[in-house]
Amino acid sequence: MSEEHIVYCRKAVNHPQYLLGGRSRLHYDLTTLMKDRWFFRIPDLIKTQWPSSDEMCLNNSQRKAAHLALTKRLAVIQSPPGTGKTYVGLKVVETISNNPIRGPFSCYGNNPILVACYTNHALDQFLGGFLEFCDGIIRIGEGNMPVEARAALYLKLVSDLISHFELEIEKLRSYAPYRVNRGKIDSYRLELEVCEREIVSDKWIKLVLTKEQFYMIQTFIGSTGTPNSVIKTWLLGSHKGLHDQLNDTERLLATVYESNSRVQDDFVPEDVKIDF
Repeated sequence: MSEEHIVYCRKAVNHPQYLLGGRSRLHYDLTTLMKDRWFFRIPDLIKTQWPSSDEMCLNNSQRKAAHLALTKRLAVIQSPPGTGKTYVGLKVVETISNNPIRGPFSCYGNNPILVACYTNHALDQFLGGFLEFCDGIIRIGEGNMPVEARAALYLKLVSDLISHFELEIEKLRSYAPYRVNRGKIDSYRLELEVCEREIVSDKWIKLVLTKEQFYMIQTFIGSTGTPNSVIKTWLLGSHKGLHDQLNDTERLLATVYESNSRVQDDFVPEDVKIDF
């Protein structure tokens, strides 16, 4: 798609195929671009007049840049530092992610959005903005991804893992006599408790990652991770001090959790305890 413009320098840039294919039926949601996120849908992204910059969270030049990026197959946006290029880029990506296009020209659904930056710093800054509206992010390559970003992605994995355990428990309770599956149910319940107080082991994280995804994490970590700490190494890097602090925190949380459990056992009457 970009070859004809970047290599052969063709000046005329067409509209994206997904807009041309179902234009008469397509309503595009521009709420992300509006002031105070005022709900606004447009029947034709190409032909319909956009709101003025006074109604949008963009100034006039940013509005033109966003319009170009959303209505052309290729857009080059250039401006001096501090004028909002990253801001506009994030708004464009959020708008695209809020508008799933169905049909043969789908640009969403199961298809990823690829973001490539010249420097690691620029990429990490961009991905940090993504976390405000998207939690399905995979960063490829070296760099110092912010701890907040890694933590947010880890929490998404843990959320998926908790859902997995809860689903398995329901299956075991529904498909066979409870006594037969008691051991498995108790095992899953223990792992659910672990998810609440410490970093989940690689053994369980593998349940919500494909083999390719887990292998990719191992590959980029390289020799800095031990067999049972790939996720921990990814979260904190190879900084020994952070690992020591994390281990101390995990031990403290485990102590607090056990203390709370004992207090609850002391104060909850036996006849109202709930068990599976």
